[in-house]
Amino acid sequence: MLNEKMVDALGDFDQGDIWISKIFPFLGMGHYAMVAGVCKELKEWYKAYCASVECPPRVWNFRKYVRVSILATTTSTFYGSVFATVACAEYWYTRTHGTLTRKLRAAVCSKAARAGSIDVMRWALQMGFTWDENTCATAAGCGYLEMVRWLHHNGCPWDASTCTEAAAGGHLEVIKYAHDNGCPWNSMTYSNAAENCNFEVIRYAHENGCPRDAETCNKAASAGNLKLVKWLNENGFPCDGETCGRLAARGGHLDVLKWLHETGFQWYRFTCTAAAKFGHLDCLEFAHENGCSWNRNTCSQAAGRGHLDCLKFAHENGCPWNETTCFLAAKRGHLECLKYAHENSCPWDESVCLVAAKKGHIECLKYAHKNGCPWDQSISHSAARNGHLDCLKFAHENGCPWDDNACTVATENGHFECLKFAHEHGCPWDETTCSAAAAAGDVSTLRWLHENACPWDERTCNAAAAGGDLSTLQWLHKNGCPCDEGTCKAAAKQRGIQNAQVAT
Repeated sequence: MLNEKMVDALGDFDQGDIWISKIFPFLGMGHYAMVAGVCKELKEWYKAYCASVECPPRVWNFRKYVRVSILATTTSTFYGSVFATVACAEYWYTRTHGTLTRKLRAAVCSKAARAGSIDVMRWALQMGFTWDENTCATAAGCGYLEMVRWLHHNGCPWDASTCTEAAAGGHLEVIKYAHDNGCPWNSMTYSNAAENCNFEVIRYAHENGCPRDAETCNKAASAGNLKLVKWLNENGFPCDGETCGRLAARGGHLDVLKWLHETGFQWYRFTCTAAAKFGHLDCLEFAHENGCSWNRNTCSQAAGRGHLDCLKFAHENGCPWNETTCFLAAKRGHLECLKYAHENSCPWDESVCLVAAKKGHIECLKYAHKNGCPWDQSISHSAARNGHLDCLKFAHENGCPWDDNACTVATENGHFECLKFAHEHGCPWDETTCSAAAAAGDVSTLRWLHENACPWDERTCNAAAAGGDLSTLQWLHKNGCPCDEGTCKAAAKQRGIQNAQVAT
């Protein structure tokens, strides 16, 4: 902590305020494990500082095998800080030793490479962590030439990913070193460089015989780099004009689109669809006026993304449409597109009301119904299932019939207000409604259902047992719900409830 001289110098300032407002801002977020390990005071002050950050940094997280970006929390520890110094790495290891997953153990060297400290890399090897091709690729992607040299000199394996990662970051010197020392490369070196507009990397790779394919032109067109697209064409790179045109239209790169057409590359109907989908009216106009074909997807994608100007242009110039145009407009809540399509005789069907209710787009639902779009009992089912009370109310108040399972699906998805409204306005329910609440372990809803005379049977107790919630099972038994003891025990055992005896 602060020594006496420092305290005297601070005068009447509160120590916590000094750390929170003056010191921790220099450190930044992501160092929780290191700071919290010093003492309790610093731990709490650091948490307070992190909570005060208006724009926390974003970090990568994995959810169901998909990498997503999330905001850092007040207790986040970034591996960049863990592997910044040997002292930090040792502290982290003492705190986590014995709890590291196999996946994390395998990634330690790569994380150390990303931090860029050769000393930490030595420490990692001394501690028995292993490296692989990803270690070199990570260092190369960060542009750490000295780290790449050290890794290669000390026997770390590499493969083509070293060059592709370096190319993505535009680290030409790293690529030169890797290539001069026998590191393999492939066409992805070009693609990664083109995607990030790293022209010098592409030139070097081309001059030194790196294999190539059409993906390089695709990436350049997608990035809107006309200069690079021209250079690639002049230097014999294969170019798929249809794909390049679609990607240029998707990104709104009119200059690239014009050049492709003027150079003689063939149009493809997906060019118009891509321009309409992403709202690039100028690209759509140019493509159509210069002979590019279109189809019903052009209108439906424009409506689905809410690009009314593109939808109008396409329709007014003879582009066909069908029910999908209204469906996608309603699905994504684009009321103006839905209005325009209907007022100009675009067909629709019951799926328009259904998807509006499912997604909770009440204004689209109102407009569609008031203008004659058909609906049926599936509207109440969909609105209740997804918790859209306003849609459920509107549908019922305007004569939409109840679906027999509306109460049950509202219950099983935790939408009590929808359940309550449906029951109070005559929607039928049965034993499956209580079973749905029991399966979810929702005693409060079960109590309300029972108080309002919703029937139950043996399946209700079975659902609670199968859901693994002993307290719900006990409540049901105490309140007189019938129970098939054999079935109930089997379901409870399957869910790991050791004592399936629910008698008091």
